[in-house]
Amino acid sequence: MKSPPYLLELQKAQRQNPTPAEEILWRVLRGANLEGVRFLRQKAFGRYIVDFYCASAKLVIELDGEVHDTVAAQIYDALRTETLKSRGLRVLRFSNEMVLEQLPEVIKKIKEIIRAQPV
Repeated sequence: MKSPPYLLELQKAQRQNPTPAEEILWRVLRGANLEGVRFLRQKAFGRYIVDFYCASAKLVIELDGEVHDTVAAQIYDALRTETLKSRGLRVLRFSNEMVLEQLPEVIKKIKEIIRAQPV
């Protein structure tokens, strides 16, 4: 499914203005530094933009800030996750706080998921 042009512009803008948590996790993921797999950031999938995506592991990583705490956002996130899963993707969600305060645990979980999926 091709993404609409406005979404591609938004994807570009989000790559240029990452949150602190996205910036920190990207330093770990970029350049196939983690388990030798390649991640993209702010990747468009149809009408959605995911924070990080690894094609070889069929893995999406989403970082959630305070905006995700509302009931409406949680419903939207659940629908989005189900849509991505229906495309054969695994979705990992971490709070921004977890990335900022417990980065080793986040990395450990990502590695476990990558290792569980043969590349």
